Amino acid sequence: MKAKATKFISFLLMFIFVFSVLIGCENGKTGEESTNSITDNSTAIKEKIDKLYVSELNRNKELVCINTGNTYTTTGDADDNGSVKLTDGVYAAEESTDTGWATFNYSSVIEINVKLDGVTEGINYFSLNMLQVIKNSIYSADEVKVFASLDGVEYVEIGLMIRTITESNLKLYELTLSGGIKAAYIRYTVKSEKSGKAYIDEVGVYAYGEKDKTNEMELITYDTKYDGKLPEEVTTPVYWDKSDEDYDTVKNLILGRTPSVFTMNLSIDLDVSTSPASDIYKLTDGEYTQSAKYTDPALFWSASAVSNTDGRLFIFDLEKTSAITGFRTNFVVASYAGVSLPDSYVVYSSENGKTWDVIYRRDGIRGENTLNDTIVSVKDDFDKAYRARFVAVFFDVEGHTRFDEIEIYGTKSTEQASPVSEKGNTKFFGGKFPVPEDVNGIKDTLLMYHSYAGTLETPGQVLSFNEEQCMTWLAYYDRDGNIKDTYFDTFIFLGGGQTVEWNKADMWKKYNDNLFADSVNLSALNSAAAKVGEALGKDDFKAKVMLTLFLPSKEFTEFGDIDGDGKNEDLSTLEGKKKVMAWHIDEYISRFNGANYTNLELVGFYWHDEVIRYDDVSLPAAIRFCADKTHESGDYIIMSCPYYLASGYYDWYNLGFDLAFNQPAYYFWNNNETAIPKTSTIAKALGYGVEMEVEGDAVTDINCLNKYIGYLKGGVDYGYMNAVHMYYYSQPYYTSCKSTSILGRQLYELNYRFVKGTLSFETSEAVYDDVFAVAPGEALSERLELDGISYKLSSSTKYGTLKLAKDGRFSYKPFDGFTGEDSFFIEVMVSGAETVIYEIKVNVG
Repeated sequence: MKAKATKFISFLLMFIFVFSVLIGCENGKTGEESTNSITDNSTAIKEKIDKLYVSELNRNKELVCINTGNTYTTTGDADDNGSVKLTDGVYAAEESTDTGWATFNYSSVIEINVKLDGVTEGINYFSLNMLQVIKNSIYSADEVKVFASLDGVEYVEIGLMIRTITESNLKLYELTLSGGIKAAYIRYTVKSEKSGKAYIDEVGVYAYGEKDKTNEMELITYDTKYDGKLPEEVTTPVYWDKSDEDYDTVKNLILGRTPSVFTMNLSIDLDVSTSPASDIYKLTDGEYTQSAKYTDPALFWSASAVSNTDGRLFIFDLEKTSAITGFRTNFVVASYAGVSLPDSYVVYSSENGKTWDVIYRRDGIRGENTLNDTIVSVKDDFDKAYRARFVAVFFDVEGHTRFDEIEIYGTKSTEQASPVSEKGNTKFFGGKFPVPEDVNGIKDTLLMYHSYAGTLETPGQVLSFNEEQCMTWLAYYDRDGNIKDTYFDTFIFLGGGQTVEWNKADMWKKYNDNLFADSVNLSALNSAAAKVGEALGKDDFKAKVMLTLFLPSKEFTEFGDIDGDGKNEDLSTLEGKKKVMAWHIDEYISRFNGANYTNLELVGFYWHDEVIRYDDVSLPAAIRFCADKTHESGDYIIMSCPYYLASGYYDWYNLGFDLAFNQPAYYFWNNNETAIPKTSTIAKALGYGVEMEVEGDAVTDINCLNKYIGYLKGGVDYGYMNAVHMYYYSQPYYTSCKSTSILGRQLYELNYRFVKGTLSFETSEAVYDDVFAVAPGEALSERLELDGISYKLSSSTKYGTLKLAKDGRFSYKPFDGFTGEDSFFIEVMVSGAETVIYEIKVNVG
């Protein structure tokens, strides 16, 4: 009985085997006849994948998007998604109402098939952007796979995308291959177990370009529109011959002379609404507009990239030293077409092309003339004649500005003309980052927000700093709590909140009382500096201090009495502003000197507001008054820190400031790859420093720390590490100093090396010690045992799908039918400045 049963089972197994083979052959035949098939599961999978790969992995080559504007087909559409929305290069906002999103239903697997420009080689990287708003049933994908095809018929799976940005509603999926492939078509399949909608904006296909990535470290060219050039320095003055017939004749000295022209903003549209370089002659050709129409061809066109954040600078060479006495420029007003007047007009003089004086400034022009289709002549005589070999004219541009002639009047004769001041009263396109020698030895300045407007009225709520906190900013502590070196050298004490909140004299006085209180703030910094100096054996150690100048806004018409004369100060007038700001500066100096801080040095003042409010017509003059008052009061400097592309961000040196900083805002809303290089370029061109920005989450969140590392790398790569810096703000550095975790300590450690100019970033390669093994078709789940604070996939596997978690856990599954060795690469951040790229090998068999 047993023998019969065995025979029957053997027969049954043979029948099943033969039947399976027949079915398999039939399926194979069907697959060959398909017009759009995914590669079948067979032992040929390795051969098919290898056929696509044409180059080795090259991390040093730049990647270039090759599918911008290319057409595609889709399945699962919820709406009409067109044929270019996913490849037009325009990224949708973090809102479901943005029409830039292509919308799909998750009722089935979504397909996006992108057609490339023929067979393209060297393809290495893929991206896909999604939105997730759970309350609206908009979900990011659970799985996004990428397939490649040479003919649009047979597609080969090449990898599983990894979701790399997860902290906001925007989700980025990425796949980096282990080399460069060739393909003519790329397919993305998007899948979710949830029912709802998928919102996708851009799908990217990137191939190796011609340049190496190291070229990206070069600063952006500042002026790509007019190729403006600063004059060469004139070391020996040349004068006009007294025998010239027109030697004493007052005339337009720049008639027919071509200026060097500069724009202030890097983002200016090079072609639209801005006159070309070939039209510069119109500025001095002597031909005036014959009508008040903004379309008159005699006009020169200028447009701003962002409202109120652009300007034009024109530099004229007079050929020989002359005397200048006045100016005129005609502008057209057409508000219905966005054509407006400048608000400020500035004239400079220089005898050598290097040292410059602002000799004339007029503000409030825009508000004085509002009639459309009128010609407004901005003109004036200077208070006296000024000696000049070079003359420069500057005005701001909001929206569109149209003008014809720029005229500078004067004589060849320089008798009775005043010379340019010895050092100049403005910094004119510095062309370099400021260094400590330029600004009283200041290098690394820390912002200390010690009180907020809303807390001054409530006892116990005003934030103050104590001695122990101050010591962690003055001194570098090692991990064992020992003082080893100095840290920040300069400290700005300032109030928190909006500048317009500081609107009463009583608030300013209470702020001062908190600033000069016993045992906290300045007092605490003083005693801390004494202890740090003692610990380091530096008897003369002192901390530098800057004090904050609040905004004298025109809105403060009932500011209160600041000097005891019983009168309510009105800051809507220039005289009111001057009176209050003079008291403000004098009060600071008097109380600081009276406190006898033996370990502190008052080096200057910080302008609290981060924007120039041109609508407050008397404010620019009040700012200039503060600068002059600062310099007259002693060996002090005055500085500011405008926010990213703030109104008038380029105007601070014109107003007499000694130092200004550019805010990248990269840590906050401006978190894109151009923020740091663009900010660095503008800062270097204008002679500004760069502000370093961080929040407390950089101590606990690796993604936030990486944002700050972007600032540090920018300093190393673009050359501002050894320049002057400002740091926003004190608390994160204190928290990091006290942290006992490897991640938590990184901010304090990295920034210390940056302050000392020793920071560098190193990347090395290694092979992971163990080789993982998995059976064909089975899944592998493991955790990498490496010392690191973060793990990031550098390039994915070639013959399977891979998922990697931030803590080093990964899962891998080979493609069906594959046997042999596969591998992937991960970047392990050992510290914020050291990265090791490990090759991880997997043996499938």
